[in-house]
Amino acid sequence: MTNFGLTMHPTNPNVIFLGLENVWRYDNLSDEFTRISTLTDSTSNKRYGIRSIAVSPSDTNVIYAVRGHPQWNDIDKRRLFKTTDGGINWNDITPGNNWIKYTGISDIAINPEQPNEIFISLFRNHAGKKVLSSNDGGSNWSNISDGIPNLPVNSIRYMKYE
Repeated sequence: MTNFGLTMHPTNPNVIFLGLENVWRYDNLSDEFTRISTLTDSTSNKRYGIRSIAVSPSDTNVIYAVRGHPQWNDIDKRRLFKTTDGGINWNDITPGNNWIKYTGISDIAINPEQPNEIFISLFRNHAGKKVLSSNDGGSNWSNISDGIPNLPVNSIRYMKYE
């Protein structure tokens, strides 16, 4: 597992997204990196990296990015962000009443047909929470951890069962 987010564009093989202090888009055709976020904390001289990135296959303007790492001491900086316009504007959609700072988000999965249906996995179990889901793009969250052993969930993928 890397300490930075990296993902391919789901429909354009010439584009990748890289998370360092911000989210960057690399286009192989122009051979350029373009910063598409301003998620760094301007109130601190510390640098907070993007841990995970997910791009919706059905609407590639919808991108989710996780900032923070479970071993960082500055736990208030652990956040989940979303853009619906390809990175021009970002909103903080971090779940919970401040409890997320004690666990941290390890990964994101998106329903490929519904860009607002997302799932996040957590580095640590907190009050029985290991995997959360949202059907409205992160406005509301549900704990769907029933039946998962009391272990960290470091990665998550969306699979459609028929």
